[in-house]
Amino acid sequence: VTRVDTMHFDWAGGSPASAILNDSFSARWSGELQPRYSEPYTITVRTDDGVRMWLDGQLVIDHWFLRGAANSDFTFPAEAGRRYAVRIEYYEHLGSAVAQLSWYSAREASGPIPATQLYPLPTPVVSVADVAAPLAEDEAITLAGTVSDIGSAAIALAWTASGPGPVNFLTPNQADTVARFAVAGTYEVKLWAFNGHLTVNDSTIVTVVASDISSDLVAHYAFDETSGTSAYDSSGKQHTGVVIDASRATGKSRGALHFNGASYVYALSNEDLDAPIQALTLAVWLRPDATLAQMAHPWPMPIYRAQYEDSSGYALMATANDSDQFGLRLHHQAGTGQMVEANTTAAFTPGAWVHATGVYDGTTAKLYLDGVLVQSVATGPITLRQAPHSPLFLGYGFVGLMDDVRIYHRALTRTDLYALAQDGSDRRTPGVDAGSDRIVTLLTPTTTLSGSASDDAGSGTTLMASWKQVAGPAASTFDDKHRLAPQVTFAVAGSYRFQLTVSDGVLSGSDEMRVEVDSGAVDLTSGLILHYRADEVSGTLVADTSGRNHAGTYLGNPQWNDEGRFLGALQLDGASVVTTPSAADLSGLSQMTLALWMRADRALVDMAHPWPFAMNHADYAGNRGFALMTTVADTNTFGFRLHTGTGRREVTMEGVAAGTWVQVVATFDGQTMRLFRDGVLIDSNVTGAIPLPPLDAPLQVGEGFEGLLDDVRIYDRALSPTEVQSLHALVPLAASG
Repeated sequence: VTRVDTMHFDWAGGSPASAILNDSFSARWSGELQPRYSEPYTITVRTDDGVRMWLDGQLVIDHWFLRGAANSDFTFPAEAGRRYAVRIEYYEHLGSAVAQLSWYSAREASGPIPATQLYPLPTPVVSVADVAAPLAEDEAITLAGTVSDIGSAAIALAWTASGPGPVNFLTPNQADTVARFAVAGTYEVKLWAFNGHLTVNDSTIVTVVASDISSDLVAHYAFDETSGTSAYDSSGKQHTGVVIDASRATGKSRGALHFNGASYVYALSNEDLDAPIQALTLAVWLRPDATLAQMAHPWPMPIYRAQYEDSSGYALMATANDSDQFGLRLHHQAGTGQMVEANTTAAFTPGAWVHATGVYDGTTAKLYLDGVLVQSVATGPITLRQAPHSPLFLGYGFVGLMDDVRIYHRALTRTDLYALAQDGSDRRTPGVDAGSDRIVTLLTPTTTLSGSASDDAGSGTTLMASWKQVAGPAASTFDDKHRLAPQVTFAVAGSYRFQLTVSDGVLSGSDEMRVEVDSGAVDLTSGLILHYRADEVSGTLVADTSGRNHAGTYLGNPQWNDEGRFLGALQLDGASVVTTPSAADLSGLSQMTLALWMRADRALVDMAHPWPFAMNHADYAGNRGFALMTTVADTNTFGFRLHTGTGRREVTMEGVAAGTWVQVVATFDGQTMRLFRDGVLIDSNVTGAIPLPPLDAPLQVGEGFEGLLDDVRIYDRALSPTEVQSLHALVPLAASG
């Protein structure tokens, strides 16, 4: 049995409810109490039998034993108006049953705590950030959780996971934790919150993939030999290298070679390294004795299989003479020095290991340091020019240790690279914020982006910023894409996505933001297929002024109000609802706009219905339809939901202010869901093309909602952001006017 009590019971020989046996039952009460005066208060719990009480998470009464009716007291210094979380546990064994809560103070008369001073605990809202990218086995990932609406209660947190293998949480009882997944597979990770009465959770799916560092490996030098002049190739391709003047040393893993600037390793008979290369990976561990610019050779070359003079082959090397610029070089055109590169200009730290990887995936050249992408250069499909007569040189001109040299004829993935570089630097990436999403019209097509960045690694280097457009119907124009706050100009309406990448010279961080661009044209009648003005003053008919004949029937306790946003309004009490018969033009929408004005009598979480709906045209069992609704039961989370037949997509916002008119507009243009509050874009979800199965069910307006609704609209198209703003700007009308 779950119910709201003031806890002042003497059941004699009975029980709290007919479904509960008279003896051997227990109960728990959770909530908040609010003293009226700042002075010592004494709380008295009179029970028969045992009782325990917690105040703000601290156990203050512990009389958990059989006894006749007796008092248990606790005195504390109260603050007037402050809410204190209280939890009381009680059990009854035999005979009489008593459970009574009272208090007193110098100015508070002794007696039961008034209901006006007791409050239910709010339901915590738990949110776990999605983990978008697949992880490698045993790769550390920061799981970010948030818990809100906790009131005064102490919240107990716990992370759990289900999946094919064990999961290690570094701090399993904190909102943010670092986790490692030992076995590849799909995991559901949950953050649980318990406020002493209710347990809620949110989850995310984590995909862990097995790394592949074996396939298409065409050369591998571990340098684990302890003597001699041979460096054996463990790839099985028999590219044995000859060691010239390099010395044996302890490496990153087992052995390594130390190069002095004049020493090197070379391997002949390596024509199969020129096999038609559609993709390539070069990888090596380096521990330089000095920066590249300080080395005597102008071009230190850890991996070099190329001829600069005729532009053939590839290399992982210093790409500018007598400098710290280092990267992947690919020769693809005839002529001297014809090449594409992916580089870093940050100096390597002398005496520190760094894992360097160059990857070409058929269209892009990339440089990774310690498994983190530093630079990516779009090359398009290119043909690497073969260098069949060039030896493979390792360590030429380099000064320091080298270990675990690898060449692949494929592009290793990020998770593959983690398997090679997971013991690399712990250096943090720069913190990057691309700024908030925004709306632009072609009437004023230029806007200034507002990016920011911080040197979280404490590198002390100058941060390098770069903006790029990653999606959109046409190219936009930057005045300077390397400024944190550049101006960008648009020529074509549509939805654009931009990425800000900031590098500290070794590692890069990035963030994205969206810009919605529309023509500025406004037509609030085109595509309107339902419009309830709600200006009727009586009766049960709600007229549809769209011309589509979707009149609604006002059921329950139909009430009207003449203080609508535009003349009249529906006045809903939580049990009333407007229902409209199923219709083809409502059930088969591939695009839509849902819009209405709402003035809630109270917060959504305080309404009797666990899921207050503003608009509901859905079959939840069959996963079909759409709704404007409270998307998490007994919370203030409100949003737009689309059912796809196998799942659902949402955009949400927190809170709908009570006692104030708020306009909510939701749009779906076939690719993106958007949610607006008072004309401002709050949330968007790029769903791509998703199925929206037709639904043969009535449309319901106001189910479970308590308050006023007005100007309810449905369009069979997505209004543009400018049209949404124009809809919000319509001048309110009063019935008296």
